[in-house]
Amino acid sequence: MGRASLIIVLGFTVVFGSIQRDLYRKSLRATDNFVRDYERTVAQNIANSAANIVRGRLRNDFNWRPDPNPSAPCSLFGGSYSLLVEDGSTVPELGNRVRITLTGTVNNTSQVVRVELKPTYTYFNSVAFAETDINLGLFSVIDGPVGSNGDINLGLFGRINGDATAGGSVN
Repeated sequence: MGRASLIIVLGFTVVFGSIQRDLYRKSLRATDNFVRDYERTVAQNIANSAANIVRGRLRNDFNWRPDPNPSAPCSLFGGSYSLLVEDGSTVPELGNRVRITLTGTVNNTSQVVRVELKPTYTYFNSVAFAETDINLGLFSVIDGPVGSNGDINLGLFGRINGDATAGGSVN
């Protein structure tokens, strides 16, 4: 009886030992895959965020370029990004558009984002006065004074280059 019990215990030990080794190997592989996917996602998010930062700079000044171009790596969210801004003077087929190439990097994992922009801002070179609310659209810019008996709503990224007078609020 003692010998049979010993054989059964040793058999279970061998079987469970091999199963445990296989589970450990698969667990390690799953962890490596998770870390690799996480780094790829973070690198992509860094590149996307950098694209929004650069787009905002170009919105304010379409002739803005990084110095040097391509830029040195800039840190962002625990990683870094570098950018290259090209326009019609460097790549003739772009015409009046600007191409931004951003590379987000985390722990030697990189993702590239390319964005092409063209100037599409709405400029009003006049004075605006209204009896009711004034609602400006997306990226609207008014050069000159604005007055309203109601509210002045600038809209997303709208701005007024002049005095704003409102009976209500300016937002």
